Amino acid sequence: IEDALSLEVLRAQGKIMQETNEVYMCCNRPSLPDQTKCFGAHPDPETSLGVSSISLMGVAHALHKRYSDALDMSKHGVSVSAAPNSLWLKKDGVDKGTPLRWLDADAEFEFSLSSSLAFGDSPHSNDAPLAAFQDQGMPFVSVSAKESTVPPDAAKHHVGGLEHGTAEVVRAILQRIDAWDGAEPFTLKQILPDAVTRARETLRSVRAGEQLDGREV
Repeated sequence: IEDALSLEVLRAQGKIMQETNEVYMCCNRPSLPDQTKCFGAHPDPETSLGVSSISLMGVAHALHKRYSDALDMSKHGVSVSAAPNSLWLKKDGVDKGTPLRWLDADAEFEFSLSSSLAFGDSPHSNDAPLAAFQDQGMPFVSVSAKESTVPPDAAKHHVGGLEHGTAEVVRAILQRIDAWDGAEPFTLKQILPDAVTRARETLRSVRAGEQLDGREV
């Protein structure tokens, strides 16, 4: 692992590991004009490589605990988390909310949290930073497959259905926009509750084996 994560390897964009013919490593380096806005200035330029996360792909789920426990990276300011077939190493303080904070801090992008919408299937873990923006005006839609794992603060707009749930919410929003007669304007936050309700109803019908609008289910 130490050889695999050497500075030489980290400096090489998209470095591939083929020792096992099944595991490879990808360095995810953000292209930011001013990284201090996003991550803060680092006192050691040698470690400011622009790598925000490293994904070790092809790691079977059964092996996660063995390697995540062995990789004690906390002393280096790095945390380790597991995905279905990979291990992720990321800088402490870097999460899914980091790019949103960066966009919101720079007026050049004209980004608005209140005009944005977040989706996530893991509001209890790596999507929690997205749900944290609700108090700042950005709604969060939970598409978690297990409603029991959704925290109360992220359950207001729970739909479920993973990708299918996401698609149905987007479909309902677009249908509402297409039907607008131009008379009374509305905001995304105003039409979201109805879109969530319609998406839930669609998913319930699909689970019941119905065909909707001629679409395959």
